[in-house]
Amino acid sequence: MAVVTYIAKRQIETIGFLKSGTDFSALASDDSIDAVTTVLSGVSVDQWIQAAGFAKNTGWFQVKSNSTSGKILTLTPPISHLRLPGVTGNYASTPDSAATSITGDIDLRGKVQCVDWTLSARNQTVIAKRGGGSQNSYFLRISSAGLLTVGWSANGSVELTADSTVAIPAVDGQTKWVRGTLDVNNGSSGRDISFYTSDDGVTWTQLGATVTQAGATSIFDSTAVVEVGAANVGTTEWFGGRIYYATIISGGVFPVGGGTTVARARQTRCR
Repeated sequence: MAVVTYIAKRQIETIGFLKSGTDFSALASDDSIDAVTTVLSGVSVDQWIQAAGFAKNTGWFQVKSNSTSGKILTLTPPISHLRLPGVTGNYASTPDSAATSITGDIDLRGKVQCVDWTLSARNQTVIAKRGGGSQNSYFLRISSAGLLTVGWSANGSVELTADSTVAIPAVDGQTKWVRGTLDVNNGSSGRDISFYTSDDGVTWTQLGATVTQAGATSIFDSTAVVEVGAANVGTTEWFGGRIYYATIISGGVFPVGGGTTVARARQTRCR
């Protein structure tokens, strides 16, 4: 089983600088620090401060400039997620392996928080083995319309997709478990694609109706890497927000359990 782990910097001791009034502020969309409004006189380069009171984060920040105003700060622990800005080149990956080269039934899951669950500018990949050209296997993404999409290719080049029949029930900034399954042969000369959401990753609620398409299918065994938060080596469908967990399960897609976990992306702190 392949495992992707995102390691954050280690938390260090308090040095006495705490958030006070409007000394600094965070951009609500991604917890970044707005350097323009940051004034932390007396804090030197590489020193650390503790921040509290932000809408989406309470943690440690490191000063990256030793000027007396406009300090640039970098988010530090506690971090339990892969934070992605939604731009090219930002993703996590693990190499191609026999375990992730699934050609039959597949179950894809992720615990994610989207800055925008209906981002009109692009789709947002949760997890994918999709290298572009003739090296496409499968993916789970959130569409620009807020639907959950499962995609795959039977020959590596032509991609097939199915969208959930209803939108994901989440508001911007909310954390949600999402899941898509593909039954490549439903026994009636077709394939079934089902979608689910969950608040805890244990109890799943089906999202809309199962989508049945004509003709049994299969998944192409590509040489692409497995990516979390983007596809085609970080060049397309970038995710904007946080990914806490993503996994690939081979087989056992019905009813909503079973199968073998072959890859798991889990973001953790380094203590």
